[in-house]
Amino acid sequence: MFMALAILAAIPRGVSAQDEAPPRRESSPPKSSSLALGLSVGLPIAGYGMMALTGLVPGDVTTFRKVVMVTGASLSLAGPSGGNLYIGRSGRALAFTGGRLLLATAALIAFTEGIKYSDSSESDYHPATARTYMMAMLLCGTGVLGLSAWESVDTYRTARAAERVNAGATSLAIAPFVVPDGHRPSLAGLSLAGTY
Repeated sequence: MFMALAILAAIPRGVSAQDEAPPRRESSPPKSSSLALGLSVGLPIAGYGMMALTGLVPGDVTTFRKVVMVTGASLSLAGPSGGNLYIGRSGRALAFTGGRLLLATAALIAFTEGIKYSDSSESDYHPATARTYMMAMLLCGTGVLGLSAWESVDTYRTARAAERVNAGATSLAIAPFVVPDGHRPSLAGLSLAGTY
């Protein structure tokens, strides 16, 4: 009985090695680490610049200035994820953006509470509490900047590692084969080199 099972197990079932191999995925060319870093750093800088520009320009707050301010705030919070989105890591981009959004929301809440306690004409005036809220706002703002810097470095390192991995991809090169012959080099033929 055991012999019959062993024979049945050894009989090929018509499945070739090609059918069992996982399908090959087409590899895309590596993304540029410099462009990923440029997006990750440049977009938030543009956002901070837009916000500064709307704050420095004198005059009434118009609808255009409000749009520029909201666009700048959006770029400053979501812009560092541009590099991660470029290299295809959308989950990582979403996590970093969510962290920055949470910290920015906490900073905004701390700012409004700090203003409420710092108004000396109100009955709930308390300068120590206002100072505590303002310190919390500064810490949250520092956290936003820290997450932005962390994501930029992380994006660059990931893109750089992908470039290094793809540097060893299959390649083929044909080059002249030069042999020194006394006083001058002479062409001896062509050389074929490659990696696989």
